[in-house]
Amino acid sequence: MGLLFLIPLILGLIVLFCGLALYESMRNTLPTFHRGTFRKSEMRLLRILGGLLESEMANKLDAQVRYFMNHGKYWRFEGEESNGVELCEERDMPLAEDTLYDFPEDCALAEIRFQLKHDEHTITFQATHGRLWGWRVSPPLPGSTKWSKIHIKEARLLEHPELALRGARTTTDFPVETLEGLATSFTGRGS
Repeated sequence: MGLLFLIPLILGLIVLFCGLALYESMRNTLPTFHRGTFRKSEMRLLRILGGLLESEMANKLDAQVRYFMNHGKYWRFEGEESNGVELCEERDMPLAEDTLYDFPEDCALAEIRFQLKHDEHTITFQATHGRLWGWRVSPPLPGSTKWSKIHIKEARLLEHPELALRGARTTTDFPVETLEGLATSFTGRGS
């Protein structure tokens, strides 16, 4: 009788430990949301993105970046081929309508190729429903990088929101010389 009592107890403990291990593995894969400023490297690349846009659109981008730093939240993802950030609005305090682009589609907004030390990387900025959705860097950046050594190789505006509304797909390349000084022209705080 004592042995019959121990078998269900042992099986119950095994199921409990397996359940806890499964829960812990699921918990580690769920995104962790962050609030506040972005990394200095990301702010520098956002400044360059702002410099690619016309004045009104750059102001909207600036307002969106300030919103996500002060009120929104974001999560980081890291993989073997790329890493990046996805931006999320706060349900109780969404982005103001006057900060959105007149562009309802999901698209790759811009792409910047840059060199860090001897490695070349590409950051692609994504937009959706009139707002910046996030960015993806490939190949992934190492965790500790000296961003004062970044060298911009190429910048391209892949989709111009106003032209895309009229059905035109655009790609605009910017010479590297025109990008000088853009890293300091963006007014977003967080560097």
